[in-house]
Amino acid sequence: MTHDLPPTAAPEPACASQPAADPPCRGGPVPDAAVAAEAVPAWLAGFDASAAALVDVRPMLAEGREPIADVLAAAEQIPSGGGLIILAPFNPAPLRGLLHQRGFATYGRRLGERRWNIRVVRGAAAPSPVREARPVEVRRTGGGGLKLGGATQRLLPEVIPLRFFGVALLCHAAAWAGILIFAEEVSGYRGGAGPVLAVLHLVALGVLLATAMGASFQMLPVAFALPPPPARLCHLAFVLLVTGGAGLISGFALYEPLPMVGGAILLGGAVMLHGLSMTRLVMQAGDDGLLRWHLGAALVAIGCAVVLAIGLSLDVRFGWLDSHPDVARAHLVLAGFGFMGLLVLGFSQILMPMFAVSNPTGDRLAWAAFALAVLAVLGAEAGALADLRALLIAGLVAGLCAALCHIIQMTLMLRKRIRARLGPEFLLIRLSWLFCPLSLGLALAIVLEAGPDTLTPLFGFCLIFGWYLSFLLGVLQRILPFLASMHASRLGAKALSPVKLASEPCLTVHRWCHIAALALVGAGLILADGWIIRLGALAGLAGALAFLLFGAEVLKRTRGHISAASA
Repeated sequence: MTHDLPPTAAPEPACASQPAADPPCRGGPVPDAAVAAEAVPAWLAGFDASAAALVDVRPMLAEGREPIADVLAAAEQIPSGGGLIILAPFNPAPLRGLLHQRGFATYGRRLGERRWNIRVVRGAAAPSPVREARPVEVRRTGGGGLKLGGATQRLLPEVIPLRFFGVALLCHAAAWAGILIFAEEVSGYRGGAGPVLAVLHLVALGVLLATAMGASFQMLPVAFALPPPPARLCHLAFVLLVTGGAGLISGFALYEPLPMVGGAILLGGAVMLHGLSMTRLVMQAGDDGLLRWHLGAALVAIGCAVVLAIGLSLDVRFGWLDSHPDVARAHLVLAGFGFMGLLVLGFSQILMPMFAVSNPTGDRLAWAAFALAVLAVLGAEAGALADLRALLIAGLVAGLCAALCHIIQMTLMLRKRIRARLGPEFLLIRLSWLFCPLSLGLALAIVLEAGPDTLTPLFGFCLIFGWYLSFLLGVLQRILPFLASMHASRLGAKALSPVKLASEPCLTVHRWCHIAALALVGAGLILADGWIIRLGALAGLAGALAFLLFGAEVLKRTRGHISAASA
């Protein structure tokens, strides 16, 4: 639902409740105490507030909608010399930066607590974009959400993220289909090559790694306000990822060492290209210290995990490792917790504030979570390689403490949000916060031998499907329409609200099917009942197909919007 530009004959309801000391929303003299700390432009003297269009973004934020596209659409309807007034609960610096880049000039003034009046004019000499003063807490954490000013100039060709995310959506459905087919093997899985390991890597490589690479190739240049990596590098990384992943997964499923080795080597090339591009961004990034450290540690972890993966694949063929299970556990620690875990913690620092419209809070908790997570990975890695239970236990306890710090930090951030009602994607994101300590607790119980053998497959399912997949799917609900809207704007179409590009019925079906699948498959693993697992996998497959339809609908609506604009 979008807001049509209302007639400006009557003042907005917010004006009626303003104290008499505040200036009127549409005009009048501006008392010195109410003026924001920015120079008053010359064009403001001739600004006709009574004839200006009005957009109040406060109800949009309260409804959980992104106002950027609505404001840009309203601004594009302003004639030369015309004006627009934006009412907001804060100084929308990224939005004003976008308006400046499109040839508009803006001036903002603070009317009171959480009340800002932004005046926009077309055709005036636009100064450089106003940068909102960031709190000390935000400067330390390197947070502050995505820097949207100039974001369209930092976009890769549309086909690049489309390929990565498309592979992820297809592998998502294929993974649930694999659990449906091999339900009996899933309930009795204790490790080793076979169809179950192939299904797990279908999610780990086809969904998680593909999404991580596609999102970081596109979102990190936007977050760091830096040029994107070369398109050729992204295309080559995609080809290596798909071919290497297909070889490794097929080798696992067919118990064939040669495809495993070849696939692992190709995947190593994809990870190397991705790591080089991300290292460039990390080195050139400005004050985003916390995210830089998360990315740097994650890249080191995935590099070491690839080396171990190649070694494990060669061991299947030549049998040169003294203890294959120990190295396999070390690989799980690096890939599952070192790479994906640190990426989730790092990306949460920019994505969660953007989704909730909130400033990052709890910098000490964020740094504590990062430090504990690194210690957890190092301890568990050393314990796995040396087969020392004490180190494994210490690493898992540190991981639980890191998870607790992260969840508390995210909870504090949500309490200080501007958006009154969170979007439905937070149901899956909060669910992932539940599975995060649950998977670590299950791993600790396995190391302590404090439960039945069914805990082993339950741990793998909670880690990959419960924690990472739930988080990723919740994020993709917002990222896919957001990127599609930005690409449409870059290609010359009018800005379109991401809400208009999303199919809510598809997301609703997926959301509840995913939750049902987690509950049923988890119960089936605990009871070692293949039919319950099949029922849960069927629900997961239905949800995955609904999510695939959601992605297709986003693409269809975006292409239709671009075609209509060009016509």
